[in-house]
Amino acid sequence: MTFAALRLLLCLAWAIELRDARAAPPLLVAAALTPLLTLGLGFWPKLGAGLSALALVFATTRGADPLSAVFLLSVLIFCVPPIEPHGVVGTRGRLDPGGGFRVTDTMLAAGYAARALAVAGDLPGVLGIQGGLQGALHLQASYLLGGVGLLLGATLSNPALRRFGFFILLLAELYTLTTGASFGFLPLRLLLIFATFETSLIGPRAPGTVDRVFYDGACGLCHTAVRCLLAEDTQGALRFAPIGGETFVSLAVGTAAFDIDLKGELPDSLIVLTADGRVLFRARAVLHATARLGGYARLVAFLLERVPTRLANAAYDAIARVRHRVFRRPDEACPLMPAYLRERFDA
Repeated sequence: MTFAALRLLLCLAWAIELRDARAAPPLLVAAALTPLLTLGLGFWPKLGAGLSALALVFATTRGADPLSAVFLLSVLIFCVPPIEPHGVVGTRGRLDPGGGFRVTDTMLAAGYAARALAVAGDLPGVLGIQGGLQGALHLQASYLLGGVGLLLGATLSNPALRRFGFFILLLAELYTLTTGASFGFLPLRLLLIFATFETSLIGPRAPGTVDRVFYDGACGLCHTAVRCLLAEDTQGALRFAPIGGETFVSLAVGTAAFDIDLKGELPDSLIVLTADGRVLFRARAVLHATARLGGYARLVAFLLERVPTRLANAAYDAIARVRHRVFRRPDEACPLMPAYLRERFDA
């Protein structure tokens, strides 16, 4: 889901940047919209990337900056994984929510190369060289080849070197962006920094423990949320069970923390039972489960947890009131999953 969101933003920035490209208007429209629709939403992404690449090649024949074209081509390569991520329209209904998606070394190499190319494009402005690419070609080539070679090697080797390469490149980007950047593509470049950051450095909350997530088995939105959590929870930090099921009743009965009268209506809320015995409801339950995923998900959860509980729960309740009208009622209490994920569900 995190990669899908970042890629959609990258594609949107891509479409905005291409509005000034010097190409035939129909081709320009295709080059701008194709990656947004196909890559961002997950429809035939390889076809969309290929068409956009052809558009870039054509644009260079019409006078577009070749360095910019190679930069955008590298962004395209980064945005096309072998397996599509969870969270795009093209993967709806996939049996395995995650599908085995991961950011590959090839993708990272392309992302790092794009960032290095952008730094090389900044050099004329940083060094005060006039004449654009042609006037600084000999100087840019030496920086470019050395920088890309270093960064590609760091990307494809061990994690420590990859992180070192990331931060060395980040320092170069910060320097050129603050002292005379002339290459452009600023929104796209900033998004690339976030997209190529190794999110495993932001670990999950309470690592090494397992929390229980209780959900409404008759709610389509709850099933969607469970699939999203499963797709992102690669460490097995969460187990799942339907509200009202055997596991829920056995843990809730006689437990003061739940404060639930099982003779009345079951709670209309996602519930999280943490490993240390705390019981969380509504917005706090959702945010805690999100923080257990680590990476940018934990960062987003941390920021949203700063919102007052009353406001967060009001937003949760507003969504809960319309969820049955927006999301189809599922046929089973447990989402359809492959065998290795079904082991994480309790009755």
